[in-house]
Parts: sequence; structure tokens; C-alpha cells
Amino acid sequence: MADQAIRGFKVNTILDRLAIDMLDLAERYLTKAPLNRDGYYLAILLTLSKRLYTDQLLYRDFRIAGDQQWHRYKLPDNTSAKVHEQSIVYLHQVLMRRLRLARRLKHEPGNMHLLLAQLARFGTTDDSWPQVELRRDTALEANHDAADFCETLANALSMQRDALGDDFGDEARRRRDEYGPLWLIRPPQVAEMPEEMSWFDVIDAAPVPLAAGVTAHVDTQRLVVRVLDSLNERYTLLRSCGLDPERWHERDTPAIAKLRDLKRLRSQAEDYLRQSIEDEAVSAYRQAFSDLAGDNGELAGFDSFDDYATSEVGMAMLRYPIQSLDDAIGGDDEDDDRSRHDLLADESAVDAEESLARQEAAGDWVNRLVSDRPGWFDPVMRYFFDHVLGRGRPLYPEEADEGVLFDPDFLALVAADPELAEQDEEALAAVLYRRAQKLIKRGLNRQSSASA
Repeated sequence: MADQAIRGFKVNTILDRLAIDMLDLAERYLTKAPLNRDGYYLAILLTLSKRLYTDQLLYRDFRIAGDQQWHRYKLPDNTSAKVHEQSIVYLHQVLMRRLRLARRLKHEPGNMHLLLAQLARFGTTDDSWPQVELRRDTALEANHDAADFCETLANALSMQRDALGDDFGDEARRRRDEYGPLWLIRPPQVAEMPEEMSWFDVIDAAPVPLAAGVTAHVDTQRLVVRVLDSLNERYTLLRSCGLDPERWHERDTPAIAKLRDLKRLRSQAEDYLRQSIEDEAVSAYRQAFSDLAGDNGELAGFDSFDDYATSEVGMAMLRYPIQSLDDAIGGDDEDDDRSRHDLLADESAVDAEESLARQEAAGDWVNRLVSDRPGWFDPVMRYFFDHVLGRGRPLYPEEADEGVLFDPDFLALVAADPELAEQDEEALAAVLYRRAQKLIKRGLNRQSSASA
């Protein structure tokens, strides 16, 4: 499989390449019983840690030195291998994420459900596996009396439904109320499916061992491509906007449509910087916002550039520019009837050194503002600007940083501020961001007036 194109598709995006590798791993691990979950997870991490994926798929965090982004894992044969930090993030944020169902669907199952059914048809423990079908039905009841059906697929689906509970989207809820639960049927066996599933939910429920050649079937290949397209849209858009998926992927905002606008904004600003139309990041973004905004001056839900620049997402984009990726493909739910593979990697993407220069320039702008207008800043905000906006430290604890909100030096300054001293962590963070927005807006207005 590794040297073959997926039938019907040209391998012209990084997700096509990933689909081929994921099909290879599925063939290797799902055709044996029992499923070696630890080995499968590690194989995915090692695959994602290849340079192809660290360069073209995974988020690139230029705040952290390259050698600090690798972890050494001991392999079953007592050798060791390096695993990239962002491959772990990707596994949790993308492959463990349950895919929402599409608004366009009525009673039809989603692509994750279809993929599990397709894999189940290659089950080898009973001659009836090829007859597997899916449907919503208000009259069916579960029937797990066949041991091979219960011990593999039905038990896994039951645990997944318990874990999901009622935590699924409105579309799935509406469909369930109108058409009934979704069932996987291997006559006469019947098992209820979770309304939403992740990649690993599908793998865990597959009735291993599957027949050899399961991933060579064109329907398996097409479903894997569609699923990966849908799973990756939010991740790739966040990466293209320079927003760390570990911090932003689980949030409901910005919505997909707004992320697409923000990606256009970033691309336009980068073009201005590359072409020397603008020589400073904030000015380039301001001009790009003006060019892309609608007749009412609005872009991505922001009424003005100043509103964007002083928002949490605006500050993150201006502070941490990164390398671009392919245009997003697929859909965040499953709205696309087919996968789209006509997008090539961005050959004009900014390289790492240039991106680092952008990051340093944004930090320099913050430092200049503090130096030029010291009277604007009390001790708390001076520390906040220096450490959070200037140095890029997180507010909350991360692996290599205790977090500014838990820094004893910062807490001592907060304790001396009557307004802040009684705030809990969440309220304190909100007040700090509001104060920062006001200060940055004053700085932007001052810069705009000076250049007019």
C-alpha cells in the first residue's frame, strides 16, 4: 500500500499521504487478534514523527527549541525511537476527537459509522459478517447473544455509548429523536452505535481479526480519506492561522467559517511582508484587514482591525506567526459528499527563520510600547505584557512552565491590587485580557495616528 496511490485519487496533499500510511497500519494491526492497542498507538506516533509530517502536517511551535519537542520511547524490542511532541497532540486532538454528524444528513449514518461497518464486513469469526448493515430504527432492540459479536463489537460500542452519554451534537440529537437510534446489524445480531465516534472508537470496535486485504478495498480507502479530511479541517485551519491546536482545537470558537477568513487575513498579510509592501507585522495585518473586510468593515466577526488585534485570537495570531499549510479540505462535520484533493502545498509558505523574525518583531512591538509609554502600565500589566505577550509564557501550567497565573512573583503583584486580589483564576485572566486589550488598542491608535 505504501507505494500505491489510493484508487481514484491523486496523492497530491499531505492528507492523501497520511491516508495511505493509516491504511497500512490498519492492515497490519486489524488482521490479527487481539488488537495490540499500545503497539498501534505507538506506530501512529512514530509515523507522524516522520519529517514529512512534522514539516507539512503538524503544528510548528517556534517558541520551543527543536530538540525540546522530541521524546524518546522504548520499543518492544528494547530499542528506542524519538516521538515528536506535536504527534502526541495530534493523536489526542484529531484522532481521538468524535466527528460531528452533517446537517445535510437525515436518517443516514455518518462516515465514521460507515467506516466501522465497512471494516466489520471483513470479519472472519462468522460467515455472516459480510451482511453487516446500518440503519436508524425506533423498533429494533439490541441482540448480543452471539459470543463473537458481543465480545468484540457490541461490548466496545456499549462502552463508547456510556462514555459519550448525552454529549453529542444537536444534529445527532434531532436525527435520533426523529428516526430512532442507529444500529449495526449482523443478522440476527443487533448493536446500538454511539451517535458520534472517533477514529480510535472505530478501531477499538472492529471485530478483529479482519480478513487480509481489507484496506485494499476501494470503499475502505475512500472512507478513510473522507474521515481524515473531516477530522483534519479544524486542525489544519488553526495551523494555517498560527493558532496552537492544543489550546484552540477543543474550543467552539472561532467557528470554521471565521477560521477561513482569518486564514485569508494571515495569507494576505504575509504576502505584503514578503513583497515589502509593508515592513512591520501589525501594519501588514491592518492593511490586509482593510482590503479583505466587507462593505461594513467587518471580517471574521470583528467590526474593525482594532477589535481583532485586541481579541484573544488576534493577539495570538499577531504574536505567533507560523508556516502555512495546505488549504483546508473536507468539512468539520461531514458536509462533503466526497473528498476534495485538488489542493497543493503552499510553495510560497514563509520558512522557519522568517517566521521567527515575525514573532520577534511582534514581541519587539510590545516591548517598545511598554518602554515608550511606561505611565500606561501598572506593575501587574507591565509583568503581564513582558511575560505573556513579550516572552510568550502561558497563563496556565504547561509542561515546561508553571504558568503566569501561578507564578509567585506575579501573584505578589496581584495581591497588591485591590481589584484583582479577590478574583479566582478564570476571572483574573478575563480582567487581565480586558486591560491588555485597552492598552494595545491605545498603542495601535497611537501608531496609526503617528503614521497618518
